[in-house]
Amino acid sequence: MPARLSRRSSVIATALALVLLPACSTIKDTESSRGPTAELPEATLVAPIAQMTCEPDTEPSGEPVVVGGSLSLTGPLASSGAVHDEVAEIVVRWVNDCGGIDGRPLEWRVLDDQSAPGQVTSNYERLIGDGVDLVMGPYGGANTLAGAGPVTKAGYAYPTHTNGAPDRLIGENHFPAWQIGGGVDNPADMFDHQAKTLVDALDSSGNAPKSVFYATAKFPTTLSYAGAAREALEESGARTVGSVEYDMGTTDFSAIATRIASSDPDLVYVGALGADVTNVHQAFGAIG
Repeated sequence: MPARLSRRSSVIATALALVLLPACSTIKDTESSRGPTAELPEATLVAPIAQMTCEPDTEPSGEPVVVGGSLSLTGPLASSGAVHDEVAEIVVRWVNDCGGIDGRPLEWRVLDDQSAPGQVTSNYERLIGDGVDLVMGPYGGANTLAGAGPVTKAGYAYPTHTNGAPDRLIGENHFPAWQIGGGVDNPADMFDHQAKTLVDALDSSGNAPKSVFYATAKFPTTLSYAGAAREALEESGARTVGSVEYDMGTTDFSAIATRIASSDPDLVYVGALGADVTNVHQAFGAIG
């Protein structure tokens, strides 16, 4: 059975991996004579884990603390999986540059689930069988639910990446980095709850949109959220001026951007995955 202290430390490290992205190397101002930052001291390496002391001159040694995870490195969710995998690698390097976990090196071991929930289950069974110290959850609601069974049965904590599954269905050992479907007593209310939160936030701005365009990836969770948001926004008085559902893996959004621009909405609702938002922005930049 994995050591509890090591598992706890690793939980903190991997959970923070999803929200901490700054570079960890020393930064020098090459134009020290210019700008308001000229008198600032050089940046130093700090620990990415709460209450962890960073010891950059200490080389971690001994058996590694192994964090095992399943991510969609291929298939329709690959663009999202690649982001999470890269961030995990960044944090592992960061922790090891700070001396490791209790002097031991941190190791990230990831298996490709090919964007298939069935493979997620098999991957966690394999990782647990290999005796990893901690598991990190996959990306996406269906994948998260698929991994919950073997992880919970083995008694591991289950920190997860972004997912839209109701947290009450995942288990008490679940620690979400970003839980889209949290905060509801009845999982059936998840999408409506999120839609109400959105409408309330827009109303509180004092400048609620009067027209909305919806662009949504053909993914079950994003489609459900978009449908609930559209219903709630229309009930609040916002008019739908356009809607498009695009295939997962789409990278060229120029046609969609043109449609949005011609509709001239007050708000664009994008039910996106992975790099979709970046690609949408690039498409708008291309059309001016």
